[in-house]
Amino acid sequence: MATRTKKSGTKKLISKKSASVPAFGWRAKLTNKKVFMPLIAILLFAGFGVYKLAFSSAYHTSRQYRMLFTNVCWDVPGGNYYAGAKLQMWDCNGQSPQKWYQMRDGTIRPAAASNLCIDLPRPDGKIITNTQLILWPCHGGPNQKWDPSYVTFKNAPSVTFQSQLTRYDLYFKVCIDDGGGRGYRGDRLIIWDCNGQSPQKWYQ
Repeated sequence: MATRTKKSGTKKLISKKSASVPAFGWRAKLTNKKVFMPLIAILLFAGFGVYKLAFSSAYHTSRQYRMLFTNVCWDVPGGNYYAGAKLQMWDCNGQSPQKWYQMRDGTIRPAAASNLCIDLPRPDGKIITNTQLILWPCHGGPNQKWDPSYVTFKNAPSVTFQSQLTRYDLYFKVCIDDGGGRGYRGDRLIIWDCNGQSPQKWYQ
């Protein structure tokens, strides 16, 4: 009887020793909560930073839009951002009234006031060529959305913007256009029948 008790006790002791075998190297670090938890936090923070960077580069890279073969750009007059501000062409200067976000939802927004969108006003719901474009609070409507088309024109890369209001119309399409057609400061930024000419082509 005494021998069995001793053997049982010996087995118990062996079990206890094997359970307390220490971990070495990277296993020791991973099983140590003081090291492991901060490591998780660092990885999560780094992952969020990469995601934020990817989001900002995809959606919020500000651009200037300069008319092809000229030195005039889309411009918010006087840098006054308000609902109804009429857009114009002005000498390219790299200042914030000439910087824009081209969003994946089709809207184009001033970099300094991203709650506003380039808007095509429609009196009585009609599309009228030669209408001057304005800024208006973004609401997701098709009159604030533009389909870009990237082309090379006379060996120069450029982009045109067609209104999504006329996306499915086979006979009537309107594009963002330099109202004067000559690339002068003070020209109105308007919509006009898409024609593939330089007043509708823009450098980014």
